[in-house]
Amino acid sequence: MRPRTKITTTGIAALLLLSGCAAKLDRYHSLRADALKSAPRSTRPLSGAGLGVPASLAGDLRTIPSPFAGRTVLELDDLRLEVLARNPTLAAMHSAWQAALARYPQVTALDDPRFAYGIAPGTIGSSDVNFGQTLELSQRFPWPGKLKLRGQAALAEAQAAGRDFEATKLRLIESTETAFYDYYFLHRAIDINRFNQELLLELKRIAQTRYGAGLVHKQDALQAEVEHQHLIHHGIVLERARSVASARINTLLNLPPETILPAPPVKLPGIRPVVPRDQLGDYALRSRPELDALALRFRARQAEVALTKREFFPDLAVIGSYNSLWDAAERRPTAGFGFNVPIQLGRRRAALSEAEAKARQARAHLEEAHAQVLFEVSRAADEVAESAHVVRLYGSSIVPASEESL
Repeated sequence: MRPRTKITTTGIAALLLLSGCAAKLDRYHSLRADALKSAPRSTRPLSGAGLGVPASLAGDLRTIPSPFAGRTVLELDDLRLEVLARNPTLAAMHSAWQAALARYPQVTALDDPRFAYGIAPGTIGSSDVNFGQTLELSQRFPWPGKLKLRGQAALAEAQAAGRDFEATKLRLIESTETAFYDYYFLHRAIDINRFNQELLLELKRIAQTRYGAGLVHKQDALQAEVEHQHLIHHGIVLERARSVASARINTLLNLPPETILPAPPVKLPGIRPVVPRDQLGDYALRSRPELDALALRFRARQAEVALTKREFFPDLAVIGSYNSLWDAAERRPTAGFGFNVPIQLGRRRAALSEAEAKARQARAHLEEAHAQVLFEVSRAADEVAESAHVVRLYGSSIVPASEESL
């Protein structure tokens, strides 16, 4: 004879709640592992916690050594790596990612069991009746699907925070490369300005000699002097701009603005190939992490709409109790269930309207971002084409003509 399998009400509720959660739990652990691997090097664990804090908070910012101390050349690849490792903005976004991930086990867990204990005061010290007491233990189970939808919304928000982290990383790389190329340009411009000053000094001496010999007018010598003073002033402007560019790089590195940086390389590598222009829009829409983040937040809002609809259904509570006031021992232990009565329909309808409005807002933000990305790509492509034309023009016409004129 086969033994019967006893399925309790609690077991049925637990199976309904846990169905479909295993895959989400695996996804949560995978995202958590990704977040730990992506932690910037500038963070260190807080004692007794797994979060990170910028290393600069441990002491004065001025005491942090520069990663480029002792180097003679500032390479772009090294600068990019150091910015990603030290910038506090990236560390803050990583902590926001960790915080979003920590929401998942909170919203998918059951409420704590409730325990209640009571006594019958009239039975205390009585010789006629036994001491009366009651004990009750209950566990609430949400309506099937509620925990799953909460987990879906939390995971989507966590994934969106991860994409925000990646978007911040890309923006930092862009800012770093822009600051580096400004720094490189100003270094080269200052070198050229110094060369031009020496050249104008020579031209001024020649003009003065020819004026002394009566071969040219005094205006030629004065014009050379005026041009030389203009170059001196322009050199001062370039030095100030180089200080600003250096301070911008140090800020990205989380260093004091006045920290001395090594000089940039003398030459830069050639222009890297880019995606063909007719493919740029589709490529950007597929690869921009901020678009992924907005799409994931729209998915989270959709899960919240579905969750709000389930709030119209009651939650189940399984109850076990013991009451010693019953004379018959068989009546003292009891088991049962309870549920809330969702009669506050106005509040629930308002919550549903709010959730649906937020979902429409998230979808509008996503559509707006799509249009903005396409505009930025088109504008950047035009700027690249214009810059390439200027480079070709300087190389083929302006520079050769200037050299021949000199």
